[in-house]
Amino acid sequence: MTYTAAITVTFLHPVSHARDPASPHLPEWPPHPTRLYQALVAAAYETGRMPIAESALEALAAELPAFFAPAALGAASPINYVPTNFKGDHEKTAVQRPYAAPKDPRVHYYWEHLSEQHAGVLADLCPQVTHLGRATDPVLCRLDDPAELPPPQWTPDQPGELLLRTAQPGLLDRLDTHYADGRRPPTPDMTHYRQTGRTPASGPWSDLILLRPKSPVDVRHTSRITEALRIAVLANAGDDAPDILHGHGTAEFQPRAAWLALPHVGHRHADGHLMRVGLALPKNITPSQRARLIEPLLKTGYLRFNDRPLYLLAAESNLTPWTGSADTWASVSPTVLGRHPRRGLKAEHLIADDLEKRGYPRPLDVSFNRRPHWARLPDSGAYRLRRPGRLYGHAVIRFERPVTGPVITGAEAHFGMGLMRAVNPER
Repeated sequence: MTYTAAITVTFLHPVSHARDPASPHLPEWPPHPTRLYQALVAAAYETGRMPIAESALEALAAELPAFFAPAALGAASPINYVPTNFKGDHEKTAVQRPYAAPKDPRVHYYWEHLSEQHAGVLADLCPQVTHLGRATDPVLCRLDDPAELPPPQWTPDQPGELLLRTAQPGLLDRLDTHYADGRRPPTPDMTHYRQTGRTPASGPWSDLILLRPKSPVDVRHTSRITEALRIAVLANAGDDAPDILHGHGTAEFQPRAAWLALPHVGHRHADGHLMRVGLALPKNITPSQRARLIEPLLKTGYLRFNDRPLYLLAAESNLTPWTGSADTWASVSPTVLGRHPRRGLKAEHLIADDLEKRGYPRPLDVSFNRRPHWARLPDSGAYRLRRPGRLYGHAVIRFERPVTGPVITGAEAHFGMGLMRAVNPER
């Protein structure tokens, strides 16, 4: 692949203070391409270059860049409470300051189709960029010849294991509109990236859209809470709800959204309660289909649970354990078998068959029993199914090579059961 232009960003401090927007206590590394794009837009306005730079910035947004970013050591941040600067306000604000320390201060972004004219404009604009994201991260920025740089490590690709915020057509107009209205910058689009030289395996789902229950929910109620969420979201969607949301008229293994409940597991202080609910979106859907799935979910401010309203809030989550890549995955809700095992056809074989039919590679090894892999979760018998009578239990799955999540399996995969969490996910 031949690239026509590259932009090199050099961090002047040994650490980057950018926060992961999904998990503010974690650092963001590599820097998402949107940070560079918005820094260029800001520089164009601050230096009066926007009339000349507008066409070049639109050209940047029309193409997803590849990039090279060195490895970095990251440090999570505790929550610190500091006084606000508003007179008369005695409340304290929660502040988190994670950081990433890259082994090399340079990050390179590459474009294939940038014209010489636009490259010339950017060569003049790049040195005007003073920082990337936070003012505590001063940088030097310059246009480079891709032939003199190391090849990119990451390229945009739908099955990729890395999900980053990217500039796409129309973002410049949206930034202008939000600025004129006094609003924060709009939420950018997300793009999957894969590491160059490897094509990770994946299943029928891509990213997760999640909400946070305001009150703790017992993990044993997984199927009940996902059913309550399904009812509430479909009510918001109305009669025009798409087939891939309600699932009617679709075959068992056809792509459609899956209702999820994510428990708090995998950490020293995890207590096993349900911390997030939401949807796993099918891969290869169009932006308009994605919007039709997300909109009724985000409109759902509460759902009926135990004869009372359970309020839902916007969620910030570290999704790496759920959507990252790993060769071993363990269930956080029991896997429901589509039929009972018999002589010569063990439960482990049925789970492997189910995964293969959903598009995952056939696993090397499957274990199936009532005891969970994750601490703080109950035995499988403590859960209740939507449709009793089927055999179910916890599973641990090992693949020959890393598989990108979400990984969900079993007869109740679309209704909260059979959800897997990565064991030691790759970052």
